[in-house]
Amino acid sequence: MSQIIDLVLADGQATPVNRTFSVQRPAAGDQSALWYDRSGGIFAGFGRIELSVRASQGKLPSQKVRLTVSLPTLAQMGNNAAGFTPTPVVGYTRLCDITFTLPEACSLQERKDLLAFVKNALGAANIASAIQNFEPAV
Repeated sequence: MSQIIDLVLADGQATPVNRTFSVQRPAAGDQSALWYDRSGGIFAGFGRIELSVRASQGKLPSQKVRLTVSLPTLAQMGNNAAGFTPTPVVGYTRLCDITFTLPEACSLQERKDLLAFVKNALGAANIASAIQNFEPAV
């Protein structure tokens, strides 16, 4: 089993800036790893990455590997009638949820191929444009 460590990931700015997602220790027996980007200072606005590996029972036993990236944006709040700034709230959240279903019969090379195709697909121009500019790939 690999050791859970902090994640240092570059953002998407013109000059990328590394952001550190710090490990949040999982509960005893939990098979999920959880990381937070605490740079904003307000818990409601912390970026979050979660990775879980779970056995799935069915006709063909498989493992479900799920990666979730959640990036909330806090709403800009102004002073209220009493003259103080209210507690920030989440205005919206950017979310990516990827689930890999890996039959136990598949080989290591087959799993490597799937991961490579997913990573490369996310870098493809038409897929990136769909995410960044809401442009359909058709």
